[in-house]
Amino acid sequence: MNGSTWQSDVLLAQQSFEQNRIDEAEAIATKLVAEHPKCAEAFQIIGLVQSRRHQVGAAIATLEHALRIRCDLIPAHSYLGLLYQSRGEPERAIQVFERGLLLDPANHHLRFNRALALLKLGRFDQGWIEYEWRWSAAAVPRPEIPLPRWDGSPLEGRSILIHSEQGFGDTLQFMRFLPRVQQMGATVWMAVQKPLTRLLCDIDGVDHWMPVDQPAPIAFDLYSPLLSLPALLQLDHPEQFRVPTPYLHPEPKRVEAWRGRIESLPGLRIGIGWQGSPTFNGDVWRSIPLSAFSALANLDDVTLVSLQKHDGLNQIDQREHQIPLVCFDDLDQDGAFLDTLAVIQHLDLVVTSDTALAHLAGAAGVPVWCLVSTACDWRWMTKSNDTVWYDSMRLFRQQKLGQWEPVIAEVVDALPRSGIRR
Repeated sequence: MNGSTWQSDVLLAQQSFEQNRIDEAEAIATKLVAEHPKCAEAFQIIGLVQSRRHQVGAAIATLEHALRIRCDLIPAHSYLGLLYQSRGEPERAIQVFERGLLLDPANHHLRFNRALALLKLGRFDQGWIEYEWRWSAAAVPRPEIPLPRWDGSPLEGRSILIHSEQGFGDTLQFMRFLPRVQQMGATVWMAVQKPLTRLLCDIDGVDHWMPVDQPAPIAFDLYSPLLSLPALLQLDHPEQFRVPTPYLHPEPKRVEAWRGRIESLPGLRIGIGWQGSPTFNGDVWRSIPLSAFSALANLDDVTLVSLQKHDGLNQIDQREHQIPLVCFDDLDQDGAFLDTLAVIQHLDLVVTSDTALAHLAGAAGVPVWCLVSTACDWRWMTKSNDTVWYDSMRLFRQQKLGQWEPVIAEVVDALPRSGIRR
């Protein structure tokens, strides 16, 4: 090969991929492999493009081929491991990540991706520590707080700021650990996303509240990110995550205000949510097309109530004849989830994709069936249909990536045997 020519083409293809011009990157790399069949870097780029397009099988084959030609391609190891993760093969993913780490032990993407696989397998003693690589991997923005970060040492007589760091669902899930921090003798300040402040204001374990996304005076000694608490509290066994539910309570007046509107609905009342935020990197796998719910919607004596907000609402008009839904346009107009939390008190069941709605229902202690992909988040682990996170939750697991109709069929089949009755 003419070194200067093919290397410059590889660099150009890499730049195109990094700038999200993936068609251009693919065209350059495809031309390269046609001219230079042993150009591992070009195969790597094609595999990365296929991964970006969610062509999982093709991407795995291409990246494995690239690594057979040249085994020290770090991006290939990282993406290949993530692809195995998406197919529900975390053990195999760890093997790939660790081969990459032998070559580049401090690679932050490999370390963080391995952390997710370790957590999914329940290897929490290793996983929580490795999860701290989320900051270096830029998976989560690092806040600028000019105070010492808590290292798990005694807190008696000290004040600490715990701040939210990811999505609404993460906040709702990990708030369960705040009472343990308070029980260590600390005064607990909690900084959360401003839309959640009213929803969470009565939750246990917090002395003072502040918005996470606004400047505020520093009146505390230490700080900690919310999702670092399990590591700091040395919670290495899943049973240590379990707390009594509900730990999230609706406003009583709001519950009464919704009572008549919900209880007048006929049949089994099932609230559904299908779409997460499309800005989330894995949303293509976790969100469910509304059309997939048709088998549930067509059951006799069932009324589906939409609990969907914002993203995904456009699917309602597209499917209004196939998926009859009760929709409330005034839901949550004065605060995130305030009405939703009240509404689900009157429903018989919530069926939802893996979004904040699942965590809201679980934290409220209402029956919730969460439908999870083979590429599901680490917190749902791998095999069980129940979860230590929420006693009222049942998991329905996808068997093949991208196929939701069999999952809905399982839900339909389970309903008569569930004991859930009007």
